[in-house]
Amino acid sequence: MTGFIDAEGSFNCNQKTFQLSFSIGQKDEGILISIQKAFKIGHVYKDRNTFKWYVSSKEDLNMLLTYLDNFHLRIPTKNADYITFKRLLNFKTKNYHSKEHPLHYRFINLAKLLKNRSSIQLKI
Repeated sequence: MTGFIDAEGSFNCNQKTFQLSFSIGQKDEGILISIQKAFKIGHVYKDRNTFKWYVSSKEDLNMLLTYLDNFHLRIPTKNADYITFKRLLNFKTKNYHSKEHPLHYRFINLAKLLKNRSSIQLKI
């Protein structure tokens, strides 16, 4: 499963709402339903010409991250995204995403880093 996440997984942070999410897109819905059933988190939906397994609740994301703590990602850039994402989730728990928080800039900088690294990976 970790290899599949390495190859197809995407860690995301919405720049406007600060919603954190993880997704995997595939043309075969059955693969994603199997993953959803194995993890017992997230949901599968149709997105244009593909299907996506989408995980966004804090509890579900924590379960996924616990799995990845035990079964490490091997691709260095994906592992860097995982570490950044894990920090973002921690910062969000501490309310850093709130504009009133004095460390809000740290959350914003990490969110931008995750977005920029993801867009670079897509261009390769």
